[in-house]
Amino acid sequence: MSHELRSPLNAILGFAQLIISDSPPPTPSQTASIDQILQAGWHLLKLINEILDLSVIESGKVSLSTEAVSLAEVMSECQAMMEPQAQQLGINMTFPRFDNPFFVSADRTRLKQIVINLLSNAIKYNKEQGTVVVDCATSAPDSLASASRTAVRDCPRKSWRNCSSPSIVSDKRRAAWQARASAWW
Repeated sequence: MSHELRSPLNAILGFAQLIISDSPPPTPSQTASIDQILQAGWHLLKLINEILDLSVIESGKVSLSTEAVSLAEVMSECQAMMEPQAQQLGINMTFPRFDNPFFVSADRTRLKQIVINLLSNAIKYNKEQGTVVVDCATSAPDSLASASRTAVRDCPRKSWRNCSSPSIVSDKRRAAWQARASAWW
């Protein structure tokens, strides 16, 4: 069922992206229409994915495939997926550089879903011209029980280096927590 829903929608999104980046560029009214197609398409794809994920969870058939996953690759893929959305709002995204290969033991698909969800919320509830900072760190790198920590912070652009906690715009904070609470209950 997922293939029947996602394939046509992915084709629509792909064609809309091709049209908007075509030469000569579309007129302003065409660009506005294409933007509406893209926004509606991405929203619909997100809803489809959530419904399909919920149906798998409710059936009790969630399978995790734990493997060694390159954190640099996952971060790069998530950055490529989310950066266009951030750029539309003038939000700067900062990702860590991985000088050395770093692997985590995780289900690659679920890890990407988590990072994309965090990035999506950081963009959605950020200010225009804001900044999203992604940090990755390890604890006890030489021990057998080492762990990794990935944080996504949405900070005002001027103070992102000093940001130590989420800074969701106050008028959007309540909506974010209400949406999260309703998902949990």
